[in-house]
Amino acid sequence: MLALRDPNRLEGVSDPGIRSLLALRFAQLAEEQPYDPDEIGYYVLVEPGDTLAGIEQETGCWLVSSPFSAARYGEADYVPVFEFAEEHPTCYEVGFIFNDAGYGIVLLVPKEGIAPEVLDYCQRYATPAPADRVSLPILPFPPSIFVTPSVSPEAGGVLLSGGVHEPEP
Repeated sequence: MLALRDPNRLEGVSDPGIRSLLALRFAQLAEEQPYDPDEIGYYVLVEPGDTLAGIEQETGCWLVSSPFSAARYGEADYVPVFEFAEEHPTCYEVGFIFNDAGYGIVLLVPKEGIAPEVLDYCQRYATPAPADRVSLPILPFPPSIFVTPSVSPEAGGVLLSGGVHEPEP
């Protein structure tokens, strides 16, 4: 998993469609005020080898369990608790909100090279993204139009916890 908290540091995202989607999302988050990952949240790019249980454990995003029931993913009574799950041309976007202030984490799941169980989850629950959220310009890298947030020492370019990491500076 790659934690993405800095809109000016997307060079680690190799897929141009996903990189453009991230640039758009960061720009949207910064429309009214400077983007602050500690206040608003951040993005996590799922990588090859990541599992549903591992993603849940490292991010707190409920994928296999639920805070509202004992049912687990795959069981008849399981109900997902994400805010949205959308399908884009090259990835799935799955958002989780954790408090009333709107702090959240958005998972970006590439459609290729990802564990079958993760892709199955996304295919099962995602709906096509609305047209105005799909047609994105392909940018080589996002323009540097953002205020770079302060990053705490434990989050700056190092392993955050387990398999979640940020790009090196």
